[in-house]
Amino acid sequence: MKNMLGVLARRSFRASRMRNLIAVLAIMLTTILFTTVTTIGMGATESITLTMQMLKGSRSDGDFHNMTVEQYEALEGADFIREYGLRMPVGFLTNTTRHNIEFDVLDSVQADLTFCMPVHGSVPKAENEIVTSDAALRDFGVEPEVGAAVTIAFTAHGREYQMDMIVSGWFEATSEQISMMWAGTTFRDAHPDIFKYTYDQDREMAGTYYSDFVAVSTAGLQEKLDRWVWQMGGDPEAANSDNLSATINAVTNPVLEPMTLLLGAVIIVLFVLCGYLLIYNVFDIAVMQEIRRYGLYRTVGMSRRQIKKLINLQALWLSCVGIPLGLLTGYFVGKATLPYMMRTLSSSYENVAINVNPSPIVFVGAAVLAAFTVFLSIRKPIRVAANIPALEAFRYVEAAGGRKTTKKSTAGNQSVPAGVV
Repeated sequence: MKNMLGVLARRSFRASRMRNLIAVLAIMLTTILFTTVTTIGMGATESITLTMQMLKGSRSDGDFHNMTVEQYEALEGADFIREYGLRMPVGFLTNTTRHNIEFDVLDSVQADLTFCMPVHGSVPKAENEIVTSDAALRDFGVEPEVGAAVTIAFTAHGREYQMDMIVSGWFEATSEQISMMWAGTTFRDAHPDIFKYTYDQDREMAGTYYSDFVAVSTAGLQEKLDRWVWQMGGDPEAANSDNLSATINAVTNPVLEPMTLLLGAVIIVLFVLCGYLLIYNVFDIAVMQEIRRYGLYRTVGMSRRQIKKLINLQALWLSCVGIPLGLLTGYFVGKATLPYMMRTLSSSYENVAINVNPSPIVFVGAAVLAAFTVFLSIRKPIRVAANIPALEAFRYVEAAGGRKTTKKSTAGNQSVPAGVV
């Protein structure tokens, strides 16, 4: 009987090409709606988050402050950290004109997490090599180019330093007020006097260790950070602690407000309702047009369950065509529409970074919503087709045909003049 159902479904599918086309278009339009809205919503969220991360200067999950070398080395054994960077602050340069430039020692992981990786050139290798932004170089009166010479001045441990450095790489500035200039660990090794640890005596930042990190999982991250700080001798409950502390990056890990979740749920319900009305009407008309066929199936002994399975199978085939087409079309429509929508946010966010990635969440979420909407929309037409008795199906068709005949007959009678035999 399974094979017979498949044969009947294929024959019905091939015999109703126009119905299939309309049904595929309805499913496709519904999927485009879901995919476009999901792409725009997630793209706008990611773009705003990336812009705020660039303004904050970090895309990490959190960071550690004021560590000793022993505490920094202990990060290697922290099982909740996937990767972490190294930042050893030196201080702000004292020979700048208008641009504030912070001079630090970084490694490649830290530079990547804080948007300081050179786009032009390479990372510093020699002790006199640096990487900084184009805005910082122009503040020194130097054109951004690899190999340019820059003289920097700073104060550490009460002593003034002036050094001639070479630009090994540079990147575009993300802020008009402040930039990072950094050297590699070879600079630290060549100048141990700058990086001796005296923070516990005079609160001198040079010599302390900072680290931005990416967590294995953000679930329960605050509790894990607090426990690690306790183990390392810090006090996570002390406000504005001058000793070891750790904070979560609130930009990367925002707290979802109940109103935001409620608004998202309302939007999803509204879109499902719109898709339901569209697909339901298409399938309802299609079932009514073939109601006589289902009556014939009931006459030859087909059960209600088998008729439901027959229509479900055809709906599945139509969905397998309409949903993938809708996903692809909706993604590109959303991607093309997002930049225009982001312009409306320019008053709140300057230099918004547009970020749209083909996330699996977009496609899976839109596909699930579309499939659920199709399943919901065909429930009533399926019940009508499965529950209608065979005789009533024939009467439905005959009644429809009879009305047409009556109209023709009436028209014919009206065309005969009165009194003519």
